[in-house]
Amino acid sequence: MAVKEEGRNRPHEFPHKRIDGCLSAAVELVSLLKEESTVLKSFDADRLLRLLPRKEFLVNDLFRRLRMLETCDAEKEDAPFPSKADSADELKDLLQTIERLNGFNRIFLQQSLNHWRQFMAAVDHPGYGPRDAVAGAALLQKGFNFRGEA
Repeated sequence: MAVKEEGRNRPHEFPHKRIDGCLSAAVELVSLLKEESTVLKSFDADRLLRLLPRKEFLVNDLFRRLRMLETCDAEKEDAPFPSKADSADELKDLLQTIERLNGFNRIFLQQSLNHWRQFMAAVDHPGYGPRDAVAGAALLQKGFNFRGEA
């Protein structure tokens, strides 16, 4: 009984099925990144948290598939498929799209975090600190007493 090594297929399946697997994983990741962009823009944290495990899975799956494809190319076990060059070009385009979309989402997150950090730094001003809050409460109390006396 022959034992199959991981990543080994019948020679006639090599580039075509591996490229198809990469293409389908890349298409799904592009779709998820577009959804992630929409979720980020709507500041829907719950939905974002539901997307992240799927995104992590897809990134790891695509990486694994690309490594298998790289192994196939390194072993020079290419079968003659007329659409291989087209598929490879399509995969390159999808990978560039993934990089671009993920970069946009990363920049949006960084800018959003910077906005909230700056906002929190402004609110964490000494004028808003506990000492002034106590003094402000005392003024309110004095004002209340003054009105009570009048």
